[in-house]
Amino acid sequence: MKSIHNCDELIKFLVNEFASYPLDCVEFQGDILDITMTDYTYEELGFIVDNTLISIASSAEGYFDVKACTTPIKFGELARSICVPDYVKNELIATLSGEW
Repeated sequence: MKSIHNCDELIKFLVNEFASYPLDCVEFQGDILDITMTDYTYEELGFIVDNTLISIASSAEGYFDVKACTTPIKFGELARSICVPDYVKNELIATLSGEW
């Protein structure tokens, strides 16, 4: 299982490894995070990193979904997503926007 320690490492994982990562979970700061299939219907925020779109959307209470895509997107189609605890959201957004 991939072990990720901070938001910089999470972004690098999303850009470089996520598309071909064979498992359905990762370890992030000691928490086991599920990788599931969700759609692009309710994306709230997106950032382009290299040639990858990293998008953020609300999920179950206390969590948000993070997706990474390098191909054309069709809203309503399913895509791989990591379900991340809300306590990470502000730091991830700040890191993606260069404020952290």
